[in-house]
Amino acid sequence: MRPQAHRKPNLEYLRKSAKDLLRALRADEPGALEQMQRWHPRWAAGAPSVEVKLSDAQLVVAREAGFGSWPKLVAGVAEGQRSAALERAIDALRAGKMVALFDDEERENEGDLCVAAEHVSAEHINFMTRYGRGTLCVALQQDQAARLGLPERGTRSDERRPP
Repeated sequence: MRPQAHRKPNLEYLRKSAKDLLRALRADEPGALEQMQRWHPRWAAGAPSVEVKLSDAQLVVAREAGFGSWPKLVAGVAEGQRSAALERAIDALRAGKMVALFDDEERENEGDLCVAAEHVSAEHINFMTRYGRGTLCVALQQDQAARLGLPERGTRSDERRPP
């Protein structure tokens, strides 16, 4: 019998798990049939008369991981990877590191260099203006911007104001 998926599986591991299960079924390995009978509705009463397909093994892997289907598992893993990337970015910002955030391809399809205000340094600003080559933005309250004599920038991301 193949081992259970680890706690934070990646898609490559899950694909390999499904292929391993398919090979085990085709080789009539004892644990593989039990696994299929436990997790696949068509296999509950025994092996069906049709040839087992990769999609059958993928369904079993998905159900073992707590998902109703392979596409739902793929979406869940992708969401988990996005969440993990977001957590890493937040940790980096808390540690005073600069991170790059990217818009969706459907939006502006550009990136932003960000650093937490409490950690910003002259080196950060120098790097952003030298390599970022775009507009340097800072979030300020209206009264702070007025006190510094800074004009308000557009409120929409696609709005451009002349310099």
